[in-house]
Amino acid sequence: MNTRINLLKPTERRYQGPVSGKFIAFATIFLALSTIILLSSYLLFTMYIQKGQLKWARDSWAFLEPTYKNLVAVRNSSSEIDTLLQELSGWSSSSLEAETILDEIQAVVPKDVQLTNMSLRYSLGEPKTPPKEGEVVAAFRLLRMGLGVLSHGETSESAVIDLISDLR
Repeated sequence: MNTRINLLKPTERRYQGPVSGKFIAFATIFLALSTIILLSSYLLFTMYIQKGQLKWARDSWAFLEPTYKNLVAVRNSSSEIDTLLQELSGWSSSSLEAETILDEIQAVVPKDVQLTNMSLRYSLGEPKTPPKEGEVVAAFRLLRMGLGVLSHGETSESAVIDLISDLR
């Protein structure tokens, strides 16, 4: 049996590996602190950059907000104006010009019939049945014409009957 006696004092002992335990502990603490410092520096720098971008965005919005609100108001009024223009265009294309009506009546009235009274009345008509859901039905114009005629002669009755049939 081999007996081994250690004659070194504990303070004189040396670590036999390539790196000592003190060095490993020191390096680990240094590396952890360095990582924490670098990571927090990166986060602070990123936060500083983001604050600058947020300030720039807020300043830009403060500058552009009145223009944006005006643009939205113009777009809304533009759509209202377009709707009004379409409605007016529809009304103008559906209206009958009085001179055209008078020219046509002049061509129809026989020579031996005299017009004594004429009245034209426009009124709005609405559909008798309510529109289905999602269906748009516009009001329409009604034109009522009243004529007063006077005729003399032997063929006066047939001339008035012919006038009425021609007008229809």
